Amino acid sequence: MPGRGQSRKAAGYGAGKDRWRAVESLPLKGISVADAQDILKGSQLIGSDADWEALVRHYAGNPLMLQLAAAPIRDLYAGQLADFLTSQRFAFEDVNDLLDEHVDRLSASEQDVMHWLALERTALSPDYLAEYLLPRQPINDVWTTLSSLLRRHLVDKGQAGFFLQDIVLEYVTNRLVQTLGEEIIQGRADHFRRFPLLNATAREYKRLGQERFIAAPLAESLRQAWPQRGMARRLVDLVTMERGTGLPGYTAGNSLNLLRHIGDDLTGADFSQVSVWRAFLQGVDLHGVNLAGADLHETVFTEAFSSVAALGLSPDGALLAAGADSGDIYLWRCRDFKRLLTLKGHSDWVRSVTFGPDGRLLASASSDKTVRLWDVQTGHCLCSLAGHENRVRSVAFSPDGSLLVSASSDQTVRLWRVADGRLLRTLVGHQDVVWTARFSASGRWLASCSYDKTIRLWDVATGACLRTLTGHDGCVLPLAFHPTTEHLLASGSDDKTVRLWDVRDGACLHIFADHEAEVRSVAFSPDGAWLASGSHDRRVRIWRMDDYAPYRLFEGHRDAIEALAFAPDSDAPLLYVGSHDQSIHVWDVRGPQRVRTLQGHVDRAWTVDWHPQRPWLATGGSDGHIRIWDLDQRRCLHDLTGHSGWVEMIAFSPDGSQLASVGNDKTVRVWDTQDGRLLLSHRQHSQPVAAVAFHPNGRLIASGSEDSSVCLWNLNSGELVTLPEHPNSVRGLAFSADGHWLASGDDDGTVRLWDIKTRYIAYTWQMDAAVWGLAFAKPGILASGSHDGTIRLWDIESGACILTWAAHSDVIAALALHPYARLLASASYDTTVRLWDADTDALVRTLQGETRVPAIAFSPDGRLLAGGSHTETVRIWDIESGQVVQEIRSPRPYDGLNITGVTGLTDAEIRMLKQLGAVEFAA
Repeated sequence: MPGRGQSRKAAGYGAGKDRWRAVESLPLKGISVADAQDILKGSQLIGSDADWEALVRHYAGNPLMLQLAAAPIRDLYAGQLADFLTSQRFAFEDVNDLLDEHVDRLSASEQDVMHWLALERTALSPDYLAEYLLPRQPINDVWTTLSSLLRRHLVDKGQAGFFLQDIVLEYVTNRLVQTLGEEIIQGRADHFRRFPLLNATAREYKRLGQERFIAAPLAESLRQAWPQRGMARRLVDLVTMERGTGLPGYTAGNSLNLLRHIGDDLTGADFSQVSVWRAFLQGVDLHGVNLAGADLHETVFTEAFSSVAALGLSPDGALLAAGADSGDIYLWRCRDFKRLLTLKGHSDWVRSVTFGPDGRLLASASSDKTVRLWDVQTGHCLCSLAGHENRVRSVAFSPDGSLLVSASSDQTVRLWRVADGRLLRTLVGHQDVVWTARFSASGRWLASCSYDKTIRLWDVATGACLRTLTGHDGCVLPLAFHPTTEHLLASGSDDKTVRLWDVRDGACLHIFADHEAEVRSVAFSPDGAWLASGSHDRRVRIWRMDDYAPYRLFEGHRDAIEALAFAPDSDAPLLYVGSHDQSIHVWDVRGPQRVRTLQGHVDRAWTVDWHPQRPWLATGGSDGHIRIWDLDQRRCLHDLTGHSGWVEMIAFSPDGSQLASVGNDKTVRVWDTQDGRLLLSHRQHSQPVAAVAFHPNGRLIASGSEDSSVCLWNLNSGELVTLPEHPNSVRGLAFSADGHWLASGDDDGTVRLWDIKTRYIAYTWQMDAAVWGLAFAKPGILASGSHDGTIRLWDIESGACILTWAAHSDVIAALALHPYARLLASASYDTTVRLWDADTDALVRTLQGETRVPAIAFSPDGRLLAGGSHTETVRIWDIESGQVVQEIRSPRPYDGLNITGVTGLTDAEIRMLKQLGAVEFAA
């Protein structure tokens, strides 16, 4: 790495240095594009008007820099300005030499300001610089420094503050990276302590720019100097040295950012009693790391939240609320995304959250059948509104804040008075689940939509149904009134479309049909100029309302999108997107750039299966990992990675040599259970795959998907056959013991029985609720478990339902047949597993789970039963005693992280880290 005193000229670009000195002090700044083209007319540069404008802008209209850059652009990029601009390399050797002469004459404080402007890569105010410069400088001194840099034309000033032009930015960045590398190699940490490599809380695209232009080249230079472990050891030595000095700074945060960048294992690392400033630790495992006594100012961690079902923003845009499948509600401060509060009270999915017009109240709707009102300042629940007889799907305030409206799976819409929680009116008319209800901008109308494929318009004052809107071919799910044109209403549906309506006459004005899966959320921008929609196809689409043309497409989520919310400031439009993948993305709509990602982590032990011959249990869940555990040795034998999202179901082959898995990444995979190798995979399904089963012969795999299909895969021949579509997503599968029959169940309540040889449907049975649990209870008898909590036994020969009983108070997620005894096990979201006499409806035993139980499996000898959960824990019961005899848990990202005495975090953040495994010891 050459020092600054060494020449860096390339051959042919160094002539005329004396000539530069004759002009370098002249204020030649800001020439026009026409003047630049005239000066460079013999340089053979080719580009559009936009390319020329960008070139002049990058060099701040400085004619000398433009002349110096012309030759390398001609020689290295064949004169093509577009190629040169795409490369983002603006500092050539002659330009560097010129800038060296300027910068070497700067004072230390002037160079420090230049370094900060280069690091932040954006305009900064004098107040910001005064706050962050190390050592601290009085604001008057900062102004003096900036004035001096302005006179030298090394910085520019805009409305947002002071900044560096692109050419100067690149030069100062490269110079600083070189200085940092030289210092670290020499075992010193002056600049490394005083300047952060990253701003962990900056807008995401800016932080990624810092990763690319600062952290990555620095890490590469250090990697060349030392082997990887040597680099880690040297960085830790610098942290130890800083701990001895007691000086605050960025050494520890910078070291962590570099170690994260190179993928180093941080297990057991000691970063205690130091300033860990601006470390970006989202997605990093910190097992056994010691942060005791550390100052964690502006450090970002993985968040503890699960699948996001609802989002809401306060009227002033200062707070973000998110409702999750855990029943919790989370509150963040939008300025820096600090977790402020976690609201606990709901016992099931929070399906909707909304702030009152004054921002002091928050309303939430939950699958626990209640609506709750919360004090935003304290997080206290003010009241719980009960009355709905089924899941509450949405809640909304009237524009004046005096009323609440709720929509429920009990097919009703209810109006409540906010002041005292009194139920004012129940609106009846829908024939199925009511998904959403919304007030119009003036509050005189109310719209509701339903699984019955209709939208109803109500008069709020009288409760009369004014009009029913029809046109969707599927369930109508989200609704949004236009914020300024009251009669415009947008709706989304599982028919994959978004429709725009004029509610005055019920006319459908436009159909947006670009999504590839059901549309679960719609939202208008605050000024009504854009309409956004989020879908289970994992995409957000934005249309212009003036001509209905597509405007933006946002991608990046790994699972279904459930919630959208626009920030209220239309001058800086931000769109918040919540997903099942346990993340919230924040997008700058005009940019278009992603501003921030809030990444949650709450693992779900979603699926379990027992090896047919060994004491091995396989588990899979929301972290995308499949783990095979040796229960006798109490250790994980294999950690199988490859799925890019939730693992929905797993199944061992009859001989235990293979394990099949399916997930929401739309793949079916087959693994070798001895060495954990991926053997085979296919992506025949077009939507997430929710169910899998091995045929008793071990050569055929059946899979069921949200694309409504069942696929048969012959492992020997590779043949893939798709059976005729179900009415809805297929989530339950079971082969009969003799392999003759395959049963499949879907979200529509349809159960089909297939003859495997002919691939024809023998029977179709229709239930009133989704069917996920299927098991052949004995020869000739199929058991089905549905979302209404009932179990039914079906006679295969006659097709008759021979027995029905109410087994649970909530969703039945899975059924399993005991390998020997006449026992049928059922797992439910009511947190229990129940054992039934397979010939009758007699309850034999109830096993208590910790949370909802999504999956179960009997051990090969029938003595034990394993059950998944909505946490990372799997419980194993002795079925005779009903006692829990063992628990296994997938690792959490912060297991053993010591956070005793840390500062810089809110109480909510401390609790969040503990939820993810961190520990805090008493003083």
